[in-house]
Amino acid sequence: MIEIPTVFILGAGASAPYGYSTGAGLSTKIVNEFYDKLEALLKNDSSLSETDMKLHLREAKLFLDVFEKAPVSIDKFLSINPFFSSYGKIAITLNILNEEKSSKSLKEMDSSDSKQDWYKLLFERMVSTLNNSSDFDRFRENKVAFITFNYDRSLDHFIYKSFRNTFWQSRDDFERSLNLNDFKKYIPFPLIHVYGQVDKIRWHGGSYYRDRENFDFTKIEELSHNIRVIGERSNGLKDEISEVITNHKRIFILGFGYADENLEAIGLPGPVNEEWNIYGTAKGMKEKEIKEKRYIFTHNFRDQNFTYFNPYIEDINCYELLKKYL
Repeated sequence: MIEIPTVFILGAGASAPYGYSTGAGLSTKIVNEFYDKLEALLKNDSSLSETDMKLHLREAKLFLDVFEKAPVSIDKFLSINPFFSSYGKIAITLNILNEEKSSKSLKEMDSSDSKQDWYKLLFERMVSTLNNSSDFDRFRENKVAFITFNYDRSLDHFIYKSFRNTFWQSRDDFERSLNLNDFKKYIPFPLIHVYGQVDKIRWHGGSYYRDRENFDFTKIEELSHNIRVIGERSNGLKDEISEVITNHKRIFILGFGYADENLEAIGLPGPVNEEWNIYGTAKGMKEKEIKEKRYIFTHNFRDQNFTYFNPYIEDINCYELLKKYL
């Protein structure tokens, strides 16, 4: 089990091994694919008139014409240009749901992918000392929390499905707790989506993961309201995030770009000092960039002698970082 209170902060690179786009990839897909996918979606929605369809396509084209020329992420673009928020969020939602349908599950990963499958590695650590059916109740004693900037729900789904299948003999108790809306009885770990997610997982009342059903435009538009961008946060979220970070003094930062606006959104570096152990990926970054990312945290340290090793920010992927330090 994970007995040291640990929080995992996740950026787009954390979901990439499972078939989801990174920030740059998401922007490219929206520019190249959104219009055609939206047109097909509208044509298959019998509730829309021809006039409505033309209006949606015209507005979507305007959004794409402007966004294509802007050298910023889709999140930043929408926060600066809220006029385009509606179609931008529809584009994000449609892309995430399409990627979800083709996303990689554990059994679909080949040998090269397995060296990036940090979900599996994390779960193995969480059940490492649970060896009997009676240990079903002890899974909740893992001291973990998750703060993710990703809109997808792959991690949420993985934890619930893995727990149910690992403790299959006790699945009825688990399902009974879910039916009573008491899902935190067995899986109490905070999992905060800073900017929302496309939908809840089915155990929380949402749709099935990797649902092959073709959502109509009305449903996609409805789900797009779950998406938030930079500067948009639900009331009390920052306080909730601050409490989680304060109570978990080991931090793993995975697939994260360390953008100022995202660090500010979760209050980092904030209270973090040499009492915390910080581990982060910096895949593809040069040594100078890594030093800059480390300094984000170390300038808060009262004792600068701690800075030689901590934070441990390295040019390795999520799996490799957890394999080394978790």
